[in-house]
Amino acid sequence: MFAERALLLEAINTERARRALPAVTLQDVRDVETAAVGHIDYARKLSWRCAELALGQAQP
Repeated sequence: MFAERALLLEAINTERARRALPAVTLQDVRDVETAAVGHIDYARKLSWRCAELALGQAQP
C-alpha cells in the first residue's frame, strides 16, 4: 500500500511538473484512495481521480 501510494505520487507529480502545475502531496493521494475505497470499481475510480490530479482537472 505504501509503495503503491509512493509510485502514484511520483507519477502524478511528474505529469504535473511537465504541465507547470504545483506538486500534490502524499495526503492528496491518500484522500483520492480513501474516496475510492469501498466502490465496486475501486481500480477505475482510483486511476480516474489520479489522472484528474495529474492533468490539473481536479483540486488536490
